Amino acid sequence: MPITYEMVPIEGFIRETWRGDIEIRHLREHWERMLRDSSCVAIAKTLVDLRHATLLFSEQELHAAMQEVGLPLLQHRAWISAIVVRRSSQLRIASRYQGFAAMFSRDSIFSQVDEAERWLLNQDHRSP
Repeated sequence: MPITYEMVPIEGFIRETWRGDIEIRHLREHWERMLRDSSCVAIAKTLVDLRHATLLFSEQELHAAMQEVGLPLLQHRAWISAIVVRRSSQLRIASRYQGFAAMFSRDSIFSQVDEAERWLLNQDHRSP
């Protein structure tokens, strides 16, 4: 799978790693797996590492996937994500995701993993 995830229980977040060519079907499959995993839903905090991925989907496809897969599986639960990017194309899609997801997710975009981890560790679902 080009998108994998693992629990980081000591830190209390999920680490997603995206590698290679990522089509919208890969993202849909990933959300189907992760958002049906009760351990992930209980944590609801993710470090998303896009640095080694080429995103081969459009903003419109991303929005449709959120509407058709993400939102129904989240069932009005809140989420927090730290997204790490390397290229401008990743930043563009991450920024669009951030805008689309603002109703259910608090997200921030970073260029360094250590900065993303520090930010994520200081977030909780009770803070504004």
